Amino acid sequence: MICPLCSEVVEDITHLLLLCPVIVPLWQRLCRWWGVCWIAPGCMVDWFVQ
Repeated sequence: MICPLCSEVVEDITHLLLLCPVIVPLWQRLCRWWGVCWIAPGCMVDWFVQ
């Protein structure tokens, strides 16, 4: 199924939560607000391991 937010790629959990070009600006704004640097992990496993 194609991502409903960006209509660019097949949706998966990593794309929907981390890599979708519609979501990335949201994460960047949240991280700026929290005062932390945003570095997108390559996959959901990397997110929890770091």
